[in-house]
Amino acid sequence: MATVGYAVAALGLLGGAAAAQQRSNSADVVSITRNTSNAQERFRALPGGRFEWTATSLFSLVWQAYQRFDFDEREITGAPAWMRDERYDLIVQLDGALPPPGADEFPLALLERFRAILEDRFRVRTHWEQRDGPIYLLTLARPGTTGPGLRPVQADCSLAVSKRMMDQTAGPNTASKPECTFVPTSTHGELQGNAVTIEMVARMLGGEDLHRPVVNRTGLAGRFDLDLHYQPEGFAGIGIRPPANDGPSIFTAVQEQLGLKLTASRGPIDVQVIDHAERPTEN
Repeated sequence: MATVGYAVAALGLLGGAAAAQQRSNSADVVSITRNTSNAQERFRALPGGRFEWTATSLFSLVWQAYQRFDFDEREITGAPAWMRDERYDLIVQLDGALPPPGADEFPLALLERFRAILEDRFRVRTHWEQRDGPIYLLTLARPGTTGPGLRPVQADCSLAVSKRMMDQTAGPNTASKPECTFVPTSTHGELQGNAVTIEMVARMLGGEDLHRPVVNRTGLAGRFDLDLHYQPEGFAGIGIRPPANDGPSIFTAVQEQLGLKLTASRGPIDVQVIDHAERPTEN
């Protein structure tokens, strides 16, 4: 499951060691260097509108920059192999103030700046399609009631996304609970949330363990604190099994602990198609 990130790529030297710098059409300053090391992918957001990525791929950047909402787990198809394999170090210095989040708390204006750089420097072109595929429907297990692991709360989340983004500069969050998001846990099979919406829960479940879209049909509004303990399914298709714990299956846990129900179904799935992309050219 990918964590919430905000990324962009831009001009670079193909196979070069020295970084190039140039302003994009939006006047944001961009620097990119080819990374051929085995460094782990990393992202940092710094004060003053500065964003840094280490050992990232263009595929990762597209995944992040074209998010439409929090936890936008969607299929991306049509990407050539180099978009996943080649790694870059990138720096973006925004021109002017950091764009504020929208009324729905999501920083769409910021991501649009990142998309413009991707489209300018990597010539990225994409479109969206709807395809029929397997999904899960998330409904109430019993009308009018939820389980003990899903508790309604009152919370002002108007600045939560921007705050989370900028807090990444200070290292791990040491507070007992971050605001309006999911709480990092050390054990796979534990899902905790602070003032999250059911839409966020559906997206997290779909990407965390079910590996298919989960469509929210609960009708539940507002925000909730959430605690879920289950036995993770893992990736049996490629032989990866997580350590066993004492939890029930995710389907049983969702019903008994959250008072919700997951039902297998089929329906339209949003797919992002990569129509075109180019390696960055030398400045």
